Amino acid sequence: MDRERAHLLVRAWRHRLLKDRWEVAFVRRALKPGDCCLDIGSHKGAYAYWMAQRVGSTGRVIAFEPQPGYAELQGQLWRRSGVQQVQVEQVALSDREGEVTLWIPSWGPSPGASLVRSSLGDGATEVKVPMTTLDAYAQRASLPRVALIKCDVEGHEAAVFRGGDGVLRRDKPRLLFECEARFGGEDRVRAVFDSLKSFGYAGWFMFRGVRTPVEDFRADIHQAPTMKRTCNNFVFE
Repeated sequence: MDRERAHLLVRAWRHRLLKDRWEVAFVRRALKPGDCCLDIGSHKGAYAYWMAQRVGSTGRVIAFEPQPGYAELQGQLWRRSGVQQVQVEQVALSDREGEVTLWIPSWGPSPGASLVRSSLGDGATEVKVPMTTLDAYAQRASLPRVALIKCDVEGHEAAVFRGGDGVLRRDKPRLLFECEARFGGEDRVRAVFDSLKSFGYAGWFMFRGVRTPVEDFRADIHQAPTMKRTCNNFVFE
C-alpha cells in the first residue's frame, strides 16, 4: 500500500505539472477550505488528491468511480493516508437509477472504461455496476452546496448533467469536464454546451495557451487527430 500511495503522488503531480496543467490549476483556484466538490470518473484519484488538499479537513470530496478495483484501491488509499474528507462511491452516474453495463478495455481497468460501448475496440469486457443520478445521490446524502464538479466519463457527460439538473440549478457549481467529438460528432458536443448555457453558464477552453470561448470550438481544429494535445477539457462557470 505504501507503493500505491507513492504512485498516487506521482500521478497527482504528473497531472499538475505535465498532463493537465491548466485544468489542475483551475481546480485549485476554484476551491477553498470547507467546500464540497465532486470527482465524477475519478479513476485512481489524481484530481481527488488536489481537491482534498484544497478543501481541507472541513470540506468534502465525493469521488465516483464505477470500476470496482479502482474504487476499492482509492478507498484504501485515503483511509490508510488518514484523509477523511474523500468519500469514494463505486457507482456510475447517469440520468436514471438501476444497473448498467460498464465496458472495460481488453487490457484491463482503465480511464478509458465507458458506458458507451462504441468507444472501445474489440475485446472489451463488460461488468454490471450500480447506477444512480447526481440528484438522487445528492438528496440521499444530504449534500451541501456543491462548489465544483469535475467530470470525465468517456462520452456519457450529457446523461450525467441531465441526471444532475437539480444540483446544477440549485448550486450552479463550476464545471470542468471532458467532451469529445469522437463520441457522436461535433453536434453532440455542441448539444452538451447548449444544455449548460440554458442554466446560465458560459464556457471556455484553452487552445495554445489562450482562453477561448466554446462558441469558437471546432472539432476539426481543436480535436484533430494530428494535434499533439487535443482540446478535450472545458470549463463552464
